[in-house]
Amino acid sequence: MSGAQLSLALFAATMLLLGVVMLPGGSQESAAQRATEGPPRQMTLAELIKNGPGDRRHVEISRFQFGEQYAVRQRNKSSSTEVWVPLFAPGEKDKPLAIAKLSGDDEKEIMAAMPNSSLRAMVSDKPEPLEETIGKELREAYPNMKPEDTFLVLDQAAARYRRAGGTIWFVLSGVFFGAALLLILIICLLRPRRRVEIPAPRQALRKAPAYRDSEGQLLPGLPDAAMQEFLARSVATVREAGIPADGTGNFSLTLGDQGLELILDPYWRIYKQSPDDEIFDKILADARSAIEGGKLALDSPMWAELGHCGAPVPHQIRAFAAESAEQSDSEPRRDCFEYQTFPELHESLLHQGTVYIPAAYAAFPHLVDIAESRGLTERTGILVMAGTMCGTDDPEPIPGLVRSAFDAGVERLRKWSLTTVQEEAQRPQPPLSYLLWAFGVLRHPRSVHVRSLGCFDEEPPELEVNECPHCGEYVYVAMGKRGPVTKTTDERGHILEKGAKRIKPDRSSYPDRLAIGKGYLQQSDAPSWPEEETGNVLAALAAECGDQLLATRILDIDADVQCPNCHGVFKLVTALPY
Repeated sequence: MSGAQLSLALFAATMLLLGVVMLPGGSQESAAQRATEGPPRQMTLAELIKNGPGDRRHVEISRFQFGEQYAVRQRNKSSSTEVWVPLFAPGEKDKPLAIAKLSGDDEKEIMAAMPNSSLRAMVSDKPEPLEETIGKELREAYPNMKPEDTFLVLDQAAARYRRAGGTIWFVLSGVFFGAALLLILIICLLRPRRRVEIPAPRQALRKAPAYRDSEGQLLPGLPDAAMQEFLARSVATVREAGIPADGTGNFSLTLGDQGLELILDPYWRIYKQSPDDEIFDKILADARSAIEGGKLALDSPMWAELGHCGAPVPHQIRAFAAESAEQSDSEPRRDCFEYQTFPELHESLLHQGTVYIPAAYAAFPHLVDIAESRGLTERTGILVMAGTMCGTDDPEPIPGLVRSAFDAGVERLRKWSLTTVQEEAQRPQPPLSYLLWAFGVLRHPRSVHVRSLGCFDEEPPELEVNECPHCGEYVYVAMGKRGPVTKTTDERGHILEKGAKRIKPDRSSYPDRLAIGKGYLQQSDAPSWPEEETGNVLAALAAECGDQLLATRILDIDADVQCPNCHGVFKLVTALPY
């Protein structure tokens, strides 16, 4: 089975599974519709408790009173608010008979619209225990309630919901079943594409007169002598370069409907209609230049295969270079993002802070050229861009044909990244923590100290421990001037100041650590160091740039902290989710 057939088979299996899943949903919706058809059943609260809802769960109850205390829950910021109110018999305030669940945008709106004499709601099938958090709040207000008590729950919002029955579920199930059958038919009719694997130039020349497919059968329409010569030359060109896109040393040539298809890279499928196709030869020459370390030419047809957002990437690179060249050395210094062209280019290559088109890697060597030919503004902008490209969590794979040029650009940037940070540190924008982050990403992108600096743009800096090593609870950490302060949150995610914990950090070793970091910085203009020394180096650079508080906070990442939930002590650096 070919790759396309396998993909279609998996998709067909998914469609069948979705169709099967929809059937029970249709049955449940039909049953729910039958239970809510017609007007609600009129009854008192006492009658509901005594006789139950029966087969009609849509009720309108009377002769009851709401409790004065209630519980409020909001699952997340985007969901509606729920108010859980106990229901008592008239004149009773001891133990509730049932629970009403009222919903709305906020607590005040719900309480203002609370009904007085009757309540229309959807009642649960049978008494059931309350959710743990709701039950805990209500038991604190009503001591006679026990954890094992069960209650009928009257859901006001469910009574307003107009059910369409199971029709839409059954229709969707039929659609998925039909799609699955259609895909199975396509799989049966799909013929695998024939492909010729050319392992080496010498073998290609030896086998030129007789091309065979993967099953050993001769391919129809064998190429003429000119095509055979081109085929051998194409294989030799790619082989001589020595950097295939898939990293295994393989590439493929296919005789298809569009002529000869040369697959050099997952992003580049190059077609040749005839031996005289000059565009094909131009692309092949560009590919060889890129493989050998040269930049992808801005007029290359390959850019169209690498994606873009907005104007084509080569056009944006030229516009940025032209605007940068117009900046006079006598004019006041500007931030790179104050240019008209750089923000658009940055957004195209790093959309919302993520490398999502391969063109970003092909463009990077050109941007390094611009930075080196201009001044501090351009060097700072490209340094920050490189930090994002090298430090993203889920980057696009680097196309093999431009990897060597991209790596060479990063290495060139490392040589002037230190002096850029030192010269730029005296300006308010970008923040020094951001420059240190970009500087560190170029050496150790997975370092906890580097990744933590991405959160240092607030005052005080805020870090998060997803799970305490002792109790597994979430811990919020504020990097205060006197050391890290740990706090917990309520059920709605609000930070609670009550119960905050702070262990005074032992900073007696900080002068020695700063001296160690300074030693690495003084090695050369492009210093390198072991990953475990990253905190010392970044702190030393912050201190050198005049920000002693930032240097101390970087070193405080290695301090001991105390969980505000279980009071267990652990090292902050070992618990951060980086």
